[in-house]
Amino acid sequence: MKRLIMLPFMFALFAFLSLSGCSMLPIEEPPLMPPIVHAPEAHIHQTVATTRGDVIRHMSLFASYVPAREERLFFDMHGFRVMDIYVDIGDYVYEGDVIAALYWPDITTRLMNSNRRQEWLELYLSQLERRRQAGTITREHYLAQREQYTREMDILALELDYLTRQNQRRYLLSPMDGTVTHVAVFTEGMVSNTAVSFATIVDQSNSVFMVLPTIAEHLMTFGSYFTLYLDREPYRAVVIDPAEFGIQRDRGGEAYLIFADEAPVMPTRPLATVFVELEKAENVLYIPIQALHRASERVFVYVLTQSGVRVLRDVEVGLRGNVSYEIISGLDEGELVILD
Repeated sequence: MKRLIMLPFMFALFAFLSLSGCSMLPIEEPPLMPPIVHAPEAHIHQTVATTRGDVIRHMSLFASYVPAREERLFFDMHGFRVMDIYVDIGDYVYEGDVIAALYWPDITTRLMNSNRRQEWLELYLSQLERRRQAGTITREHYLAQREQYTREMDILALELDYLTRQNQRRYLLSPMDGTVTHVAVFTEGMVSNTAVSFATIVDQSNSVFMVLPTIAEHLMTFGSYFTLYLDREPYRAVVIDPAEFGIQRDRGGEAYLIFADEAPVMPTRPLATVFVELEKAENVLYIPIQALHRASERVFVYVLTQSGVRVLRDVEVGLRGNVSYEIISGLDEGELVILD
């Protein structure tokens, strides 16, 4: 009986010792993965060849358009409905051309009736003259009728003169030959306003551009030529004496230019720049500005050899242009310099 009691105890002790022994056995580690190896990639340098040519230091100056003559057109009657505007921006008009008209039915109807009355009186007088020559009326009747209608013609002439002048006020006429550079936006029901410009006419036969005084003022002497960019297109321009064109200098020192060759069609808002050359080195070796490096008093570049090796090279530089450096020594034409 005592052995049967000991059996469960012995079995539990055996199980405990078995589990403890297993925990003390060495644990097998997972195999290590081989390291990832990246193949080295060659760095591709951005290069440019040492070139022979001109190095230029310049400045670009804003040039404002000065019209030889400009007229802004206003109706002299306020509150009348605009009947129509007959021109568009860019149209060339001549003096006396109709630009726009107002709707004024009262004056136009009276003028039309008066013109018809004048035509009727002229016709009646001519018929009266033929009847006199034919002898179908007496002299007394002829003279009385002629005096009556002549007097009416004289009164009608005064009325027609007044109505014609009033009718002319309906029309906006061009006071000069020129190009339309501004037209009011026409909308239905639009009315006239004596304070609002309905159109602008500009004489562009002599297109003058003004450059304000700058550090390049001493270079812009009368008769000197420059490149003027209008809408990014280059044109040759020459500096003129403004007094010859009736232009008075406002500040003193500003320069005035006109196109040296045939003038282009001017845009609506002519904005221009003038290319002024300050210094120039001709037929020299040069490299881009970004290829040059400085460290203390040392000036150098990185040259890419034919074998693909980057080599530091000291250089001597001359004129610095807007986009390039003149190379006096240290590089040969065609050698590749590194930009990055």
